[in-house]
Amino acid sequence: MTEKSQKTDVEIHTRAADIWKAMYDDCAKAKESIEFEQYILKNDKIGTKFIHLFTQKVKEGLDVRLMLDSIGSRDLFFSTVFSDFKKAGGVAYFYNPIGLENIFRPSRWFPRTHIKTLLIDNKICYTGSACIWDEMAGWHDLQARFTGGLVREVKKSFDHLWSQAGKKKKPLVITQTDKSGFAYVITQLGVRPNPIYRRILQGVRSAKKEVRIVTPYFLPPWLLRMVLRKAVKRGVNVMLMVSAKSDVGIADYVSHSYYPKLLKHGVRIFHYKKTNLHAKYIVIDDDWATIGSSNMDYLSLMQNREANIFLDDKEVVAKVRAEFDSCLEDCREVHQSYCRRRPWWKKLLGYAGRSIRRIL
Repeated sequence: MTEKSQKTDVEIHTRAADIWKAMYDDCAKAKESIEFEQYILKNDKIGTKFIHLFTQKVKEGLDVRLMLDSIGSRDLFFSTVFSDFKKAGGVAYFYNPIGLENIFRPSRWFPRTHIKTLLIDNKICYTGSACIWDEMAGWHDLQARFTGGLVREVKKSFDHLWSQAGKKKKPLVITQTDKSGFAYVITQLGVRPNPIYRRILQGVRSAKKEVRIVTPYFLPPWLLRMVLRKAVKRGVNVMLMVSAKSDVGIADYVSHSYYPKLLKHGVRIFHYKKTNLHAKYIVIDDDWATIGSSNMDYLSLMQNREANIFLDDKEVVAKVRAEFDSCLEDCREVHQSYCRRRPWWKKLLGYAGRSIRRIL
């Protein structure tokens, strides 16, 4: 195999509707297989469009397998179009289903699969933050499309997933790295320390000039807050971009409750105002970046099944950094005056909401 064929090539896609089109077009060209793990696949216009295509591909003789979250994709349970997909021979599993044995035990509702990874013909892979839901069409997401060496490593993780499907779930941690240094990392509840979280902490600790974090929800564990403060103390410019208003109101209140102390320690915070910001990525200096499904919150960093790619290819890192710079044009920087002006009841809800931050 030539060195050229081993190289991982990465494209960056933003805006959910554009991501869906790129994914759909690649699926329409599939000749052998489609494997898809997704948190939200809705029984709506865009969701049924994908399921119809998957059904058609099954009828053409392709191997099509879906792993869907039983909460995020719950409205497919009784969907006619989804039943047609299975009747045609498509394979589908619902991850960690809620049943009589755990419906009254919320602690058993986790982990969820929060992953958004699509593998086509074992040659093309997408992973990032984009769900499949009409309401998200205009949202700002970040999805990486890649080919080359890393795709073969993603295939290994899917093979492990299907070997465990339908069985009692075992803690899973998969770290696959191709020859060019790109890594695809999966983790879930029961794995300590969390390898995605560990790599993020290591990245912040190694930063020399700049840390750029983009996340829709910022409910940071104590250790992450500490390493960010220490980074600022040693002269690193730490910039945090969050959605001005996310789809989870209480999460916003809790997130904002952390602002005063973060600002006091020199972390710069930016509210993205153009639309819902749903992207999840980090850029460290000009050297390192991660893109994936992981929010900067307890659910992603401590409990859920998540997938991120880590990369140190300077050309790709520059693309991700340029995306951050572009988004800054649609942001407003947050200062202490913003925190002081917030209504007292919002502040109270934020601090009270910290008691349930592990399930937000």
